[in-house]
Amino acid sequence: MSKTGDIAKVSAKGSFDLLWGLIVSTVISAVGTIFIARLLGSDEYGLYTVVLTVPAIIGIFRDWGVNSAIIKFTAQFRAEGRTNEIRSIFLTGLIFEVSVGLVLTIVSFFLADFLAVSVLNRPTIAPLIQIASLSILAAGLINAATAIFTGYERMKLNSIMLIIQGIIKTTTIIGLVILGLASTGATIGYTVSLIIAGIIGLALIRVIYMQLPKPILTKQPYLIAGKMLCVTGEIPRRTAFETGFANHKCFIEGSWQPD
Repeated sequence: MSKTGDIAKVSAKGSFDLLWGLIVSTVISAVGTIFIARLLGSDEYGLYTVVLTVPAIIGIFRDWGVNSAIIKFTAQFRAEGRTNEIRSIFLTGLIFEVSVGLVLTIVSFFLADFLAVSVLNRPTIAPLIQIASLSILAAGLINAATAIFTGYERMKLNSIMLIIQGIIKTTTIIGLVILGLASTGATIGYTVSLIIAGIIGLALIRVIYMQLPKPILTKQPYLIAGKMLCVTGEIPRRTAFETGFANHKCFIEGSWQPD
């Protein structure tokens, strides 16, 4: 079989692995959402949704297009046989995601009171926003893992991560809500599921990372990798900001509760 045929075969298999993972995780999440909404009731479920919107908006600033760059350069270097440079792409991308995610998590945590009182006019949800703030960092790890798995054509690992996250989220939220924790339990369950999925993603990345050849023991590969990721991520960053704010603007306006 020709090289082109091999590439097509690998791509087709990767697409299938990604597809079944998305289907299964979506079904799990959809079924879970129905049960969670019925258990919480309209008021508590609406409160839970409003709480998650705050870190979702702040998380927009986490997406600087670096994940798109990770996919591009991982796939490119792998196709060109430059596997000794892929480690630097992985490590640089992860450091960026963790650093930005951590900063935004801290920002969200300390702005929780202000946002709950002055923006949403719902003072009681401030502690829930603080809990949900941890999802910003966790989601960054998941997105970075997805980019690495996609670029390295290991989509099956991404599917495994998504399915586990969906199962943990659904079972944890339902369990905590049944115990009487209502929207607090739902927020904790959602956040915990993302954290666990992020840790699983890191563990799977490490498996791939350890199989790659080590780069030259200088800082140059990492400096080059950082520059490439930042430059290539410029356009996706702008797109993320524009679409992200447009998607959440109306929801926030509708969530504001007058005195």
